[in-house]
Amino acid sequence: MAKFIRNRLDEIQDRLGPTLRRIGHKPIARRSGTSFAIGLVPVKGNVFSSPVEIIFDDKSISGLSEASWKHAHMSEYVYSRRVLGDTGWESWKYHRETRHEIEGEGDAMFEWLSAFIDERELIPDATRAPNCLVNSNCGDAYLSLVQNFSDVEIERLPFLDGGMVVEALSFEDHEGREVNITMSAGSPWAPIYINQEKVAVFWQNDSTDLCRVILGQEREAGFPR
Repeated sequence: MAKFIRNRLDEIQDRLGPTLRRIGHKPIARRSGTSFAIGLVPVKGNVFSSPVEIIFDDKSISGLSEASWKHAHMSEYVYSRRVLGDTGWESWKYHRETRHEIEGEGDAMFEWLSAFIDERELIPDATRAPNCLVNSNCGDAYLSLVQNFSDVEIERLPFLDGGMVVEALSFEDHEGREVNITMSAGSPWAPIYINQEKVAVFWQNDSTDLCRVILGQEREAGFPR
């Protein structure tokens, strides 16, 4: 592995070094199926990560004894940043991985690579970045809830669930009852509490189900809809 990718790794460190130092990253190679991925990982103390990797076909695809730029492309992990009202919190949601063909040759290629890397917004490590939700489903749930309820608050709880972060949403329903929803990043389900009583669970990937359950509880309590 080291021999096949070493020259390209050294080249990236040399030619893209100023760009990488500016964003606080370093290149690291790993095998990925029938390719080698050179990821741009944050240096110690940096809580933001680049969403791009440089992918080189391995020998079984290229037929070459070392990685070649003629058999390379860029891979980008596409996220969206959601500012969650005036709570002070934000949520980053992953959408997809996209492929980009590398443009140019020689100096022009490295200029293109540098611009490509620079233009991509860095993604925060939500476990270390302040006021950034670890669980993007919690962000989805917030955005769904504020369509029906006001003053939805967000909190990160001071304990872990099986080693995973737990985040919570709280608000009052239209009956004036206290609603609390605790969402563990390690569980597909989340419980709903009304006045500290567990009334239901919902599938975290479906935030519309969350509102349906809470509004259903209101109807059962006699709140007119």
